[in-house]
Amino acid sequence: DDLPAPEPDTETAPSPELPPGAPVQIHPDEGTLGAGEISAPFYIGRRLQLSASIDGGYDDNVLTIPNGSPSWFANPNAIVSYQFGSPRLALDLLAHGGIIYYFDHPGGLNYDPVISLEFTLAYKVAPRLTLDFSTSSFYGAQPDITTALSSTRRLGNYISSENQLFAHYRLSPRLSSITGYAFYALEYENSAASGRDRMQDIFSEQLRYL
Repeated sequence: DDLPAPEPDTETAPSPELPPGAPVQIHPDEGTLGAGEISAPFYIGRRLQLSASIDGGYDDNVLTIPNGSPSWFANPNAIVSYQFGSPRLALDLLAHGGIIYYFDHPGGLNYDPVISLEFTLAYKVAPRLTLDFSTSSFYGAQPDITTALSSTRRLGNYISSENQLFAHYRLSPRLSSITGYAFYALEYENSAASGRDRMQDIFSEQLRYL
């Protein structure tokens, strides 16, 4: 008996519809949504995530001073994250709250608050214009060596905020302008440390050719 001839290979065109939860990368340079210089992935639909954890350790210099005192500590915390994406809007929210509990705090107070909030939003105003906003705030006592705002020494509880706004405008398929404004602030609760309080404004303008 003759065997049936094999069917010719065919390729099926991909569906233009995205399955639920499919990642959509959004970045200003690609003509899609983004958040400033951040190329974090956003997702179509809403995503809410809650988490909690506790860790601990040993701090050999709690007050970050010469010949400081040590203490064991525990760090319980909770995190809430929320993401939303659509063809024109993308946002990402991350809130963190916790404490650092010291079993032998040399300053008398047994715990330090650790509270932070990060938020990014991107909105496609028009096919050529995208606005990106990001803000990051922190409340606590431990110095943050990753930013120039915070002191390297422990001066009590403080609140810091870093905020950025960018307008991306595509002048041509390969040329775009980016107008930016940034505001930074740091304020200590302790009046004796008020001399370390800071406020700073930065304006920027750049052309990008790809």
